[in-house]
Amino acid sequence: MSARTRDHYLTDSGRARGLKARLLDEYGPVCCWCGIESDRLTVEHLVPRARAAAMVESGVLTPEEAEERMWSLRWLRLACQPCNASRGTRLGPPPRLTRKLREIRATSRHEGAPGW
Repeated sequence: MSARTRDHYLTDSGRARGLKARLLDEYGPVCCWCGIESDRLTVEHLVPRARAAAMVESGVLTPEEAEERMWSLRWLRLACQPCNASRGTRLGPPPRLTRKLREIRATSRHEGAPGW
């Protein structure tokens, strides 16, 4: 890892720690995707960082817009590590949650519950 990359990573880590405390105050210690309560939540970027960088490269976002989407509380939530890792660079919910919702919906339909 280059010194520049390492410095950028350390800056981002410090920024995430500060924002995590504010997110905990706002939303509590609950994963935004699966709802599990935990004291080991990670900062979740609603627009994944890799997506924001690709949007800048393609001209969809300016660097300033990308920076705002990566670090504004409006674009951040808390997520458990499995949900955050499972989601990767997708914009929607993590696949592990999508599969679980499909199972719940299928079970609900079979039990006579109203469909979604």
